[in-house]
Amino acid sequence: MGWSFKIGRLWGIDIYLHATFFLLLAWIWTSRASRGGWEVGLVAVALTLLVFAVVVLHEYGHALTARRFGMPTERITLWPFGGIASVGNLSCNPRQEIAVAIAGPAVNLVLAGLTYALLEWGLGPNLGRFTPLAGAYLWEFGVWFMWSNLILMGFNLIPAFPMDGGRVLRGLLGFKYDLVEATGKAVTVSRGLIIGLGIYGLAYGQFMLFIIAVFLWMSSAAELRQVIFEERLRRVQAGQGTVEDYLRLGLGEGLMGQVLGSMLGGQRNLSAADLWPHLRPAAPRSAPRESGPIYEAEYVDKGERPSQSAPDPLSLEK
Repeated sequence: MGWSFKIGRLWGIDIYLHATFFLLLAWIWTSRASRGGWEVGLVAVALTLLVFAVVVLHEYGHALTARRFGMPTERITLWPFGGIASVGNLSCNPRQEIAVAIAGPAVNLVLAGLTYALLEWGLGPNLGRFTPLAGAYLWEFGVWFMWSNLILMGFNLIPAFPMDGGRVLRGLLGFKYDLVEATGKAVTVSRGLIIGLGIYGLAYGQFMLFIIAVFLWMSSAAELRQVIFEERLRRVQAGQGTVEDYLRLGLGEGLMGQVLGSMLGGQRNLSAADLWPHLRPAAPRSAPRESGPIYEAEYVDKGERPSQSAPDPLSLEK
């Protein structure tokens, strides 16, 4: 991702920070300082940095689980809406996708549980050792940290693709459908929730929620396009590509590719030798995609191929 720079490395995975993250910190400090003074602004910035430290742990939950299944994670990127773990482009079955997706929220649940235990059996019985003011601050901070983790966990489990809940949904659908169709159905469910989130944000003046809804809409559409692209590329490499597959790979998913693909596509199966001299398919991007606020993973088809009589799953994009 452009405009990012490396800030550290842990467990063999680089951590990057997007430049727009500083705009978030500046906005938080300005808005809080204007109400309660510069000290309040600094405290708000410090708490924001702590939340993003938790987001890093959340992303490492995804990354380390993916590594266990043989899927390397090249980097974790932090930006104003959350974190993205860029998981390598390796095949994945539904069980693995569900495990990788749920690992991040599981980290938040563990942190919330540990905080609750510390409050009840650690700090609670020893509050008398602190001054009333210090004890109150420590208790309030612990409660805030516990609820922050629970809110992060709950938000990420909303079944809106490409968030963790949406990936869990796609994994569950993957037991019945191939990757393309499972992604399309998950995106369809997600768009209903995203529209609701956007309407709520506009109705109640929560413009940040509206911006998040717009981002999720664009990200889910990009994820579906990428999965379809990978399926077209697989067909071409296997010598099963149609005219439409070659046109879309060569011209892209823009207006020209859609018009010509709809006019000429699907006439017959073509091998690479048939059209290669005339239409050279675009190569897949080598850099990892990053299209989700929580984590990003690229998966290729698990091997299922639609029969000639069955509807083409790639029609989901139309």
